[in-house]
Amino acid sequence: MLSQMLYKLLNDVGWLPTALVGLLTFIVIRHFVKRMKYPPGPFPLPIVGNLLAFRDDTPQFIKIAEWKKNFGPVFTLWIGSRPVVVVDNWDAAREALIVRRNDVIGRNESIIGNMFKQENEDIMFADYSPEWEVLRKIAHSAVRKYAASEKLAELVQDVVDSCVSKMLKEKRPFDPELYTYFLTYNIIASSAFGKRYEESDQEFLNLKKPSELFLAEFSSGIPGDLIPFLRIFTIHKEWKIKKATDKYHTILKDKFLEHKGSYKSNTVRDFTDAVLAAKEEAEKEGKSSAEYLKDGNLIQVISDLFAAGTDTSQLTLRWMILLLGNYPNIQKQMYEEIESALGNRAPVQEDKHLCPYTSAFIMESLRFGTVSPFGLDHKTTVDTEIDGQKIPKDTMVIFNLWAQNRDPAYWKDPNIFNPDRFLTDNKLKNERINSYVPFGQGRRMCLGEKLAMADLFLIIVRLLQQCKITLPDGAESARLDPQPVALISCPFPFKIVVKPRDELDN
Repeated sequence: MLSQMLYKLLNDVGWLPTALVGLLTFIVIRHFVKRMKYPPGPFPLPIVGNLLAFRDDTPQFIKIAEWKKNFGPVFTLWIGSRPVVVVDNWDAAREALIVRRNDVIGRNESIIGNMFKQENEDIMFADYSPEWEVLRKIAHSAVRKYAASEKLAELVQDVVDSCVSKMLKEKRPFDPELYTYFLTYNIIASSAFGKRYEESDQEFLNLKKPSELFLAEFSSGIPGDLIPFLRIFTIHKEWKIKKATDKYHTILKDKFLEHKGSYKSNTVRDFTDAVLAAKEEAEKEGKSSAEYLKDGNLIQVISDLFAAGTDTSQLTLRWMILLLGNYPNIQKQMYEEIESALGNRAPVQEDKHLCPYTSAFIMESLRFGTVSPFGLDHKTTVDTEIDGQKIPKDTMVIFNLWAQNRDPAYWKDPNIFNPDRFLTDNKLKNERINSYVPFGQGRRMCLGEKLAMADLFLIIVRLLQQCKITLPDGAESARLDPQPVALISCPFPFKIVVKPRDELDN
């Protein structure tokens, strides 16, 4: 009977329309069956998933944070036909990254990752492996060692002083973006291989070109990473970034080989020497890890320092400059603290305890801005669960750091900028602060955290010792919401006025 009905339908309607309806039905059923394997979330359409939900100008990390109200702290988005599990809550994130730390430690292959890895292995973009473990230990050791060195304080003083002298020559209000790039890239470049740059230096321009192109062309991500056929529409942009990335890596390779040729045992001039020293130690001790310390991998470790330390630091610095101009009373309180504790003496790391309000300002800026709202994606290495939700192996997982840093369950008035929230009796809080994750957490947290915190303190203190920052339109005139892009929290363009301290009545 059924076969007769089907035959009649095919004759009445036609074979092609019926086949198309059957194919569509199969796609829909398969879509719903696949969806049941993952945590619930906003309803996805076949083929496009939830992409149409991001058509307005609301930044994706803010829109995704709003969905927590309906679906809980762990839910699934569908980007095309690919599931992406979102973790929007600190407790659930801690379970995934600390309690089950090896379950979500993988990394998905990506177009931009392959560009930067140059067929070697690194820390940021590499999947979990013994090789990754070795490189991670070396990088963190080198970063900790250099972040605490006296050389860093001397370097920052020199770079900031040079930058301030240039800013003071500006006769009209100006956009500080170029200067934030100048500061961060010079500090990281000098930390990595002892090189200073001027703004017009071609090598300096080549070092920052890949990140500038990526932010300009793919600030919402590379579509081909999630929906492969879309690469046909963006391949020309990818090639522009690939060309710039090749020049960037040529510079890093040349600097590494120069250091390798002049390196002397027990003499650590910069971060590159620290990496070479770690390799030397592993080889002398006959460690099995030495096999992973080939030149290509070590160059990638230095590349990761650039990627982790420059882009996020310059964006954070832009937020800080904007906030200093917008809240002159906060800037005044910071300056008075610095003047009382240090006078005109250039700061060192040990001065942090003397400047608790300044340190609180930095911490609050990192919370308020959260320049990398999702960090980099993770991948489950086994079938696991987070907050009671089952998640299959090889699933992409992203952690909404912006949502955690503004979670009203942990932060009073989370959308208000208030450094005092990090102070107790005019001292910086010593205890760990829950739901404070500007650098992420767990074994995949940001490589450059310690260096960034060291840099930012030294930069801000030295900056305020020499100049006062204001906004052309006055206090609290700035727009403090982030631009509507997906992968970064970037302030809207703004201009500042910089005046020397010695000409002001403070």
